[in-house]
Amino acid sequence: MTKYNANEVFTPTTQAQLTFIERESDINDELVESLMTPGKQLIIYGHSGTGKSTLIVNKLNQTYENVIISRCTSEAKFDELILDAFDQLDVYFDENTTKQTTKSIGVTIKKSYALIQGQIQASISSSSSVKSARIIPPQLTPQRLAQFLGASKNCWVIEDFHKLKPDEKTKFAQNMKVFVDTATEYPDVKMIAIGAVGTAREVVEYDKELNNRVSEIFVPPLSKNELHSILDKGEKLLNISFTQNIKNKIVEFSNGLGSICHQLALNLCFSKNIFITSEIKIHFNNSDLKTALEKFIKSNSDTLKGRFDKATKVQRERNFNNGRIILKAMTQLSKDVMNYNEILQNIQNTETTYPPGNLTQYLKKLQEDDRGSVITYNSDNNTYSFTDPFIKTYVQCVFDEKNNAHDSQETARQVTAIFERLMEKMIK
Repeated sequence: MTKYNANEVFTPTTQAQLTFIERESDINDELVESLMTPGKQLIIYGHSGTGKSTLIVNKLNQTYENVIISRCTSEAKFDELILDAFDQLDVYFDENTTKQTTKSIGVTIKKSYALIQGQIQASISSSSSVKSARIIPPQLTPQRLAQFLGASKNCWVIEDFHKLKPDEKTKFAQNMKVFVDTATEYPDVKMIAIGAVGTAREVVEYDKELNNRVSEIFVPPLSKNELHSILDKGEKLLNISFTQNIKNKIVEFSNGLGSICHQLALNLCFSKNIFITSEIKIHFNNSDLKTALEKFIKSNSDTLKGRFDKATKVQRERNFNNGRIILKAMTQLSKDVMNYNEILQNIQNTETTYPPGNLTQYLKKLQEDDRGSVITYNSDNNTYSFTDPFIKTYVQCVFDEKNNAHDSQETARQVTAIFERLMEKMIK
């Protein structure tokens, strides 16, 4: 029997490989066709936790020899991304690489790479504060990087593009055009940006020349069948068995997010001290699920509170606390999905002067990371819902507790009560 580690089977924070599943929609075909089209660059976008990175990494493993991944932060600059990608190329230009790879890289471009590498190493300087700075030499242009990537048959993946500041996004979009042009010389060169909802529109808006040269691929939440498939694969790999009720509950709680599905399944394994494939089949019951849920809620308590705080923050004095008003209205509707008119009507039942324009604006904002990504929009039927049941229940508990509170200064007691009620509602 082949042995697998539980955290290699269920991977809430990294890309799934052993439990990777092919998506049911047309995404697979669209993705593969775009990868195989010379000069076509890609924007992969969707809500957090829907499996964007898992999907693209697994597809790239099927179609590309090598993949280089750079990750963005809110402070990242495009020049730093170029340096990061250049650093990762080192192994492919080393004299000790495989014959196949070495032969694929021309002597001229190999010498050019070595020259730039030497210039970068020589540019490190120390200041009085003992900090080092790395200067990009003039020769390391985006075009040159594209040539290096193309020569070494590497695909460049940039995760969390949406975190870049506007000026850096402009540079990013402009240089994606460079990769389009470089494909004339190196047909396989590819730049793939992964980001949140709205990312694709942003890239094209920053550089109109990218129209029809970028494939914009939306990765929707996983379907119930897809989530069940993850659990089914995990059962076989670890020699464990979930009851149908447990599977249904995990799928319900996940609400289309693979990351939550993986985390709850991993919590279940850890609850029975299963860290590796079991010699004998291990069965789980509802008590195990309760333990897994309690662990999930406790470990995510600060995250849930943080998401709610982001959603309801007020940056400057306004007539309405839009985030709080919208979330409260959505919980009062007591529905899993709701449309724009239902939310507006519920708000205006108490806030008679509430402007529809505010609702339109903030329904979009509440889907973004800087507002906690607390709600999601389904373009197929024009409905809105909470991103996952945990944030929905947390929001419900907050408003229930606020309504029951007699002293606004009892913050600590309220927070404790909120999480007690949260666990009661989720576990019952």
